[in-house]
Amino acid sequence: MPISTRSVVEAIAAKVLRLYGRPYDAVHEITVTTGATQAIFTTIQALAHPGDEVLVFEPAYDSYVPAVQLAGATPVTLALTFPDYRIDWDAVRAALSPATRMLFVET
Repeated sequence: MPISTRSVVEAIAAKVLRLYGRPYDAVHEITVTTGATQAIFTTIQALAHPGDEVLVFEPAYDSYVPAVQLAGATPVTLALTFPDYRIDWDAVRAALSPATRMLFVET
């Protein structure tokens, strides 16, 4: 018998509750994707729209900029510099605008 998406998210919710004591609504608070790239793409498509700007630190995962562009938004790239690759928060403040919709922070 095939496993339904609903049973998968319900199992995830039950496991998180059992392991961490955190209740999540399986239908509204858990999303299952086929991988990280699909999750990133889906999130960008849901949140970024034409006219929006998305701040992306580079070097970045290779799917960020194309997904932003496919959403019709404009990627605004900010360099992370060698050797420590730290965020220049002054550059972030300077890049923020009323059109800024998203900011990617990888850890």
